[in-house]
Amino acid sequence: MELSATLKRRLSGQRYLVVMDDIWDSKNRNDLMLCFPDDNVGSRIVFTTRLANVPLQIQSKCYQHPLRLLTEKETWDLLRYKVFLEDQCPSSFIEIGLDIARKCKGLPLLVVVTAGILASDMTGNWWSKVAQEMISFTSNAPEEYMETVVLSYNHLPDHLKPCFLYFAAFPEDYEIPAWKLILLWVAEGFIKTQTAENNLEDEKNNVEEVAAGYLTELITRSLVIVSKWKSNGGIKACIVHDVLRDLCIKKAAEVNFSHQMPRSQPFVSLIETPATTIVHRLYSREVDEENFISQLKRNSLRQFVI
Repeated sequence: MELSATLKRRLSGQRYLVVMDDIWDSKNRNDLMLCFPDDNVGSRIVFTTRLANVPLQIQSKCYQHPLRLLTEKETWDLLRYKVFLEDQCPSSFIEIGLDIARKCKGLPLLVVVTAGILASDMTGNWWSKVAQEMISFTSNAPEEYMETVVLSYNHLPDHLKPCFLYFAAFPEDYEIPAWKLILLWVAEGFIKTQTAENNLEDEKNNVEEVAAGYLTELITRSLVIVSKWKSNGGIKACIVHDVLRDLCIKKAAEVNFSHQMPRSQPFVSLIETPATTIVHRLYSREVDEENFISQLKRNSLRQFVI
């Protein structure tokens, strides 16, 4: 309280600009607002958040500026600047550079991470290698960048974490129909509701409504992108950015939520799983079904999706 009063006294009558980064709770922001006097001298307070509903909960008048993904041109301009600063990009790097920029898919954080990787070796062979293995390189990016992404997962409520991790089972760049995702979540038992007994129809509708709410919440937290809208304004299909999908795969394995079988020697990966480990979900996009089932019978598996 003493620090708050001192700050308010020092700012009284002054014109100031305050920037608060990464606000997760509107209550914290509203509490901080008490420190800043409003003397009608043109002062401004800017804050950033990953949660779309935080600005709506701010008590004072608040102008929202939702950020979009960068265009291909903006992505290339940012990538080029972060690598070369004010210098010109050599013509021999432009084509491969544009290809790398496209693979960043408009995410500024990924552009910055990729620029750092490219700047470490200014050769055509290195840039070509990065372009071919973007996810592999960026997933091993400096720790501070990955911590920024992981923070979004860590702040998820417990009931949303399994729903988010489930995106690991879908292929890269796969556009997921919302109805399909909702039914899969329901089948997995991720959706918790309270309904009256012996009313199965109401229970079914209620569960699907709650699941749709879960999806909306992941979207407002900037973890899922709406790729198609229904004519009535509902969500028709969604997608996750490659960086976030990679996070899903890592976290899913870390908490033993699911296990991704590698394309090469998938069954070796399964056989080498410790016998004491219960693999809850197993998935792969390129497996022989008959051999897959025979391997399942030899291991302690509770659920799997193909």
